[in-house]
Amino acid sequence: MDENKTLQIRGAYFAGSKTEGKAALDFFVLDPNKRVIYSRRKWSEGIFSINATKTGQYAFIFSNLKVFPACITIFIFNRAAKINF
Repeated sequence: MDENKTLQIRGAYFAGSKTEGKAALDFFVLDPNKRVIYSRRKWSEGIFSINATKTGQYAFIFSNLKVFPACITIFIFNRAAKINF
């Protein structure tokens, strides 16, 4: 990725359980240096938008410390065009 360019990444998630209804999740995005650049805690759904400014692998992490019999998570993301600054 060019030094003066960034890539916008947008997405959404939804988590649910057949028996418990909504399942509250923690959601984090880590940059290539493993720094948290986005976080949202204890939500069953969310929409996010981040600007990727570093070249490398970004991690999307879902955490649920409660035990549900079955938890289904749907995750969708989209890379937008590069934006010049």
